[in-house]
Amino acid sequence: MIEQQPNAQAVWTLYAPSNCKVWPIEKHPSATVAAGHYGKGVSFLPKNEVICSPIDGTLIYMSPTFDCLRIKHTSGLLVHFGFANGVENMMTAGFKKLYPEEQKLECGQPIFSFHMNKTQSACDSLWSFISLVNLPDNYQFKFFQGLAQAKIDPIIEVFKPNSQQESEESR
Repeated sequence: MIEQQPNAQAVWTLYAPSNCKVWPIEKHPSATVAAGHYGKGVSFLPKNEVICSPIDGTLIYMSPTFDCLRIKHTSGLLVHFGFANGVENMMTAGFKKLYPEEQKLECGQPIFSFHMNKTQSACDSLWSFISLVNLPDNYQFKFFQGLAQAKIDPIIEVFKPNSQQESEESR
């Protein structure tokens, strides 16, 4: 279990979007995702049937087939979800969208639900990912891996340049 308290020095903290297993994005089964083409992020394997917002923001896009969505934080940070490789072929069977686009979301608020058994049967893999599409290169990125609880465990922290190092030195 990830038993990490959020760091107050972080500019952004993203929380687990479901009860899930979290791994480095480089371990994602898609070579494109693993190579970082969607930005810095993490891979996650959902263990329950609800996906929640990992950060406060606005749902600005959800594909009709539930394979991707984007949330925009008030600061402009774009959080991209890629869900289960092959889910687009299900044509929404077993999925329920809980909010329309342009909906303001609070961290931990459910975004959509899905039928686990149908999705596992229809998809190549349930491994999903969260990436920070427009994160400036000079910002420091830290992630936590292991088993995470939705809405409780931080999985990503982002720091302004040198702020993480400064906060660790002051301890």
